[in-house]
Amino acid sequence: MTDRGTNHLTSAQLAQREGVDIRTVQRWRQDGSGPSYLRMPGGRLVVYRESDVVEWEAARRFRSTSEETVRGGSAAPQAAAP
Repeated sequence: MTDRGTNHLTSAQLAQREGVDIRTVQRWRQDGSGPSYLRMPGGRLVVYRESDVVEWEAARRFRSTSEETVRGGSAAPQAAAP
């Protein structure tokens, strides 16, 4: 899906890209641990900008298991404390 030169992924496409079930993508959206998303007019269709997905993936990239432990695990990045 493309809009004004920006590539978008549906929830199903994101699930396939990440190798997870679509329900996992839905859970990420509900708990805020996944990439940013857009809800399209009409309220049913949810899409993810590919650039947001790439940014989210980069935040989950580690060089070693010790770095992963220090940064809070392999789940989505932790939000900074207020």
